[in-house]
Amino acid sequence: MSDSRRAEHVESFEYIWNSVKENHWDPDLNGVDWDQARADLLPKVENAQNDDEARIAMNQLLERLEQSHFGIIPSSAYTQLEEESAEIVDDQAESTDDSDDTDEYTGESGPGQAGMNIRLIDDQFLVTKVKPGSAADRAGVKTGWIVESIKGREMQSLVKVVNEMGGINRPETQAGLIAYSRIQGEAGDKIRMTFSDDLDETREVTITLDKAPGEMAGIGALPENPIEFETATLSNGVGYYRLNMFMNPGKVLPAYQQFVKDHMDAPGIIIDMRGNFGGIILMAPGMINWLIDEKGLTMGTMRMRDQVRGPFDIPLILNPRKNNFKGKVAVLTDEMSISNAEILAAGLKDIGRAKVFGQRTAGLVLPSTVERLPNGDGFQYAFASYTTGGGYTLEGVGAIPDYEIQYTRQALLNGPEHAHAEKAEKPSMDAKAKKIWDRSVEVTMSENAEDEWVESIRLEGTMSIPAQSITATMNVLIAPKRGFRALVELPGMGAFESGVSDDVAWSNDMMSGPRILEGEEAKQMFREMDLYADLHWDQYYQSVSYVGEESVTFPDGTEVKAHKLELVDIEDGEVSSRWYSDESGYLVKSETTTAGPGGMKMPATTYTLDYREVNGIMMPYKTVSSSGPIQQVMEFTSIEVNGEVSDEDLALPEDIKELIDG
Repeated sequence: MSDSRRAEHVESFEYIWNSVKENHWDPDLNGVDWDQARADLLPKVENAQNDDEARIAMNQLLERLEQSHFGIIPSSAYTQLEEESAEIVDDQAESTDDSDDTDEYTGESGPGQAGMNIRLIDDQFLVTKVKPGSAADRAGVKTGWIVESIKGREMQSLVKVVNEMGGINRPETQAGLIAYSRIQGEAGDKIRMTFSDDLDETREVTITLDKAPGEMAGIGALPENPIEFETATLSNGVGYYRLNMFMNPGKVLPAYQQFVKDHMDAPGIIIDMRGNFGGIILMAPGMINWLIDEKGLTMGTMRMRDQVRGPFDIPLILNPRKNNFKGKVAVLTDEMSISNAEILAAGLKDIGRAKVFGQRTAGLVLPSTVERLPNGDGFQYAFASYTTGGGYTLEGVGAIPDYEIQYTRQALLNGPEHAHAEKAEKPSMDAKAKKIWDRSVEVTMSENAEDEWVESIRLEGTMSIPAQSITATMNVLIAPKRGFRALVELPGMGAFESGVSDDVAWSNDMMSGPRILEGEEAKQMFREMDLYADLHWDQYYQSVSYVGEESVTFPDGTEVKAHKLELVDIEDGEVSSRWYSDESGYLVKSETTTAGPGGMKMPATTYTLDYREVNGIMMPYKTVSSSGPIQQVMEFTSIEVNGEVSDEDLALPEDIKELIDG
């Protein structure tokens, strides 16, 4: 490498180092010793023998931030769109195949497209979509086929690689990006692939890439890409809209607006963000504006920093259009929904305007820009953090769907209509959530919790409503395999009893009288009776997902660092949240709904405090719950584990027996 070329790389390194130091929204640069990073890596650039070695050192500098949207785009990418990124995998090979198994291509030149999607599912690379009439379709490829090799490069060995790579990318996203890059090329290129078909027989197929649909578009120094959008009206009248990147706003946004206007009377619309790689952030609020009529909403906040003001926040304000769509909205996501696609999905979900269906998104959500370096490479760097309107971050976590839809190979083999509509076959809990969940079970219920050795817990104490100066005595008996009984005695208002006896949930008080509970009230009572509900979580929740790290402020003003989980009810899809202390592992906060007479539901926030050891398990001696304007405090003076419980303690009251007998 010439001295002048090496000087261009050194100048580029210094530009990168200074840009991050001056423009990163966090003055502490995510805790990275930036001066030390320069001292470690600048000599590698100064001594690089070729362009690749210099780029590797620059990427290593950016990787120390452990954040998305920081990277080097090789100069060749501006003219060779099929080149695989070194950030994904060091796996360069020929981009075409010399096979002549297919007819000679006579179509237009430009970026090519196979017309299929490949995803990592259950540790196999599966075809999840084949576009009708596409190159893959004409070659006979079917959904559910296992991709064994692409261009002679074996795929299964990548499963272990992506699972061990670490970094900000999820393994599923990393794998999807690799598979996507391997089937890229120019129109007319021939891609040789090996599959295992529906009979698990080997199929060798050569796909001649079509010209990718859509106009080429980019922004600034970002290389151009074909921007494709698709609209349709489904047989039930629902509108369908798909976009592959948030680019080319001059054409995409007017077409989207026309789509919305054409479906104003539709029962609903579907916005498909699967496989959308993101793009111009302001296009997302521009699209949401056509779906809302309430003023004052935002889709989150960007935090930036400059040398004069320091860190400052910019809200992404929504501005409802005069004639907007008022029907139902669904957003489809998967692990390849990236950046702006995640922001749109989370933004619509947070303001209650849409339900999100699919898989958790990539978690690569930082506003960024791309500049050209002195060496001709592109330099992408994030200039802001992003917090959703709900107050949580998507970076490293992703947008959590309201309804998780799991692909299975069998469903894909049955056809895409089955795969897209199929709900998760079994409840799921992601790896981060499981780590938090299992730790909580261990620290509260002991290491041998699976033995379910606790046969009963008896609690005595008080229940008070401080704002109304009301205090009641309270006695609760929980016997998981036998029943449940609660007695609250309120001065001047008598006794309020409730329980589960002989598989009957009931309540009795002087105002409502004896009642046999049904529906949500009964479901809530049976759950309260299950001391080991956290071991049986898959009986109660369709999915449990890790949201992120947050600070929990207790009613007394003290704070703890906690991990937030989101839980989706297995029966009705209702979403609740829990926060677990980072330090202790204890559950410290929950947000859910409580059921009342007539199926009435009220949102409730509960803080659990003052954990103490009782006969080998940890119990909270205090809870503070708020439902609407009412705050309720429960404080226990006595907790007994595995005490004596008689049949009379759990027997049905005579008033309830009379209702049953009828």
